[in-house]
Amino acid sequence: MVVNVISSPSTTIMTTTDENDNNINLSSLRRRFASLALSCIHREYPNKIAHVLTSDADVQAPRHLTPVFFGCFDWHSAVHGHWLLTRLGRIDKNLTCECRQALRESLTKEKLQGEVTYLSSEQRQAFERPYGLAWLLQLVMELDEWAQEEKESSEEIVEWRENMRSLELIVVNRLSSWLPKLSYPVRSGEHSQTAFALGLSLDYARHVNNSIFAKLIEQHSLRFFSSDKLYPFTYEPSGEDFLSAGLAEADLMRRVMCKNNHEFLQWFNDYLPLTNLPSSLEPPSITDPTDPKLIHLAGLCLSRAWISEEIVEWRENMRSLELIVVNRLSSWLPKLSYPVRSGEHSQTAFALGLSLDYARHVNNSIFAKLIEQHSLRFFSSDKLYPFTYEPSGEDFLSAGLAEADLMRRVMYKNNHEFLQWFNDYLPLTNLPSSLEPPSITDPTDPKLIHLAGLCLSRAWMLEGIAEALPENTEQRNQLYQLSQRNAQAGLTAIDESHYEGGHWLGTFAVYLITRRGINSNEINKP
Repeated sequence: MVVNVISSPSTTIMTTTDENDNNINLSSLRRRFASLALSCIHREYPNKIAHVLTSDADVQAPRHLTPVFFGCFDWHSAVHGHWLLTRLGRIDKNLTCECRQALRESLTKEKLQGEVTYLSSEQRQAFERPYGLAWLLQLVMELDEWAQEEKESSEEIVEWRENMRSLELIVVNRLSSWLPKLSYPVRSGEHSQTAFALGLSLDYARHVNNSIFAKLIEQHSLRFFSSDKLYPFTYEPSGEDFLSAGLAEADLMRRVMCKNNHEFLQWFNDYLPLTNLPSSLEPPSITDPTDPKLIHLAGLCLSRAWISEEIVEWRENMRSLELIVVNRLSSWLPKLSYPVRSGEHSQTAFALGLSLDYARHVNNSIFAKLIEQHSLRFFSSDKLYPFTYEPSGEDFLSAGLAEADLMRRVMYKNNHEFLQWFNDYLPLTNLPSSLEPPSITDPTDPKLIHLAGLCLSRAWMLEGIAEALPENTEQRNQLYQLSQRNAQAGLTAIDESHYEGGHWLGTFAVYLITRRGINSNEINKP
């Protein structure tokens, strides 16, 4: 049994049916939405034109001003109406004939030249920017994909795609010249929004291998959005939104950061911590679906759904593996008689610190309590840690600092308790010189470069410990300064040209510079 959508001309409801019925109903939905576009892309009136008059000659009917995209009430709706028919004509053979017939009427060389003439006017530099222009690039991409895969009568589709090239070039050039001039992103829930249009445009740029345009979008997306945290979703939606500025931004950033999923997850966890999703993201009330502006909220629901679906899917895909890992650590920890105090992968304290941050974030109180209990069993009685015996020659972790960094997490509810423990563990009257950055004699050696990782992990652990100490004290200042010296040494030593040794150092560097171990403890306290 599966859950699916059943539609009638006036209603759309959710129900549970057999698999075969689901296919039928999906076909029905496609038919319904194709019919909407087929009925409007060549319907000229009523029409709302965003048209700047430069002379009497500009007073013309919509079909003469923009010979292809004159229907569907406005230009951008006509553009994505053509995209809809291209998409459905491509994927549903039951609709291909009707969709191709409509596209055949529209996408002629002569009519598209009329669109080129209209957009080329100096008075129309901001016309349909960015929303309508981004949808036009999506139309181009869909035609391009269809032309590449179509086996029957592909010549016609190839011709439509070729006919779009001049218009496509104008749009790319216009967005490329505008984007560097945009000082701030537009965060509206309607056509002017920046993030949604950049997401569509980036998909296009990558598809056609326009690396210059793609890089431009990525660069300015990071300029606009990379430092955003705790997006105020409680201020969404506005009453006539059809896009969510907050979700569109996240959907853009997962595209921009697609080569480094860890980077995106880190950004997204700061942007929208998923412990408590805001109630404002629930479907809004649409009080009058016949109102042309209030019905925008239906579009908001649809765009929210496709934007959040992939991010949620990644998280859900991890659940089975996540459960195995939690169960495995939970069964192992009580059996561990002594902690492993090495400076490499087998170390206990470092792994327990990461695991405790996770357990608190997902509100797994049983797992968190287990970690706290055994951390205290292992480490609570430790005094005068022998830092002079660190580091070993191939360490990338400090067993002593990792222990202290774990204990400040475990004891965070009672900071006095941690200060008492830490003063016995590492009296700060004389910090051991062995905690100064080590000498990395050969950064090309895959084992000796471990010491760069040691510097990075020391730096974030020292910073985390310092955060737990009283402000404006000599102890705190000493640890911060020592953290900075280690950070500088570790970051300087990273050389991506030496893959075997350096392939992992980027992760340590990002964990440090984004203060992940510190922020996770501050934001996600149970």
